[in-house]
Amino acid sequence: MYKIIDHTADIGLEITGADLAGLFLSAAEGLVAVAVETNGRARLSFVDIRLSADDSEQLLVRWLRELVLMLEKGKVPSKFIIKDISPQNVSARVGFAPYSEEGHKFLHEIKAVTYHDLKITKSGGQLRATVIFDI
Repeated sequence: MYKIIDHTADIGLEITGADLAGLFLSAAEGLVAVAVETNGRARLSFVDIRLSADDSEQLLVRWLRELVLMLEKGKVPSKFIIKDISPQNVSARVGFAPYSEEGHKFLHEIKAVTYHDLKITKSGGQLRATVIFDI
């Protein structure tokens, strides 16, 4: 689950997940909701993504930066399958459609995924994090 929040001149997400995979899925869905509105009818192509980092916070930022890079290349991600995840590694399959004016409307250009106050915590049986995007 995610909630879009305002943050001074930026925009952010409060994300939750039952586990690390759920947290990463919520973050991906939230990022796309911030960036683009889609009609969801496009035929998807898929790409495999494998990323590594020193810890889960760095891995989350790398994951989101990879999705921002897809958007910058005109690929709108909309389906996310986490195949394997640990605090240092994620392997995922991402479904995307090429950007089209008929099927998509860009809402915000995400310039960067920041580390501002980023910390993954456990509360009430859920993992939680706040991620801020520079727009």
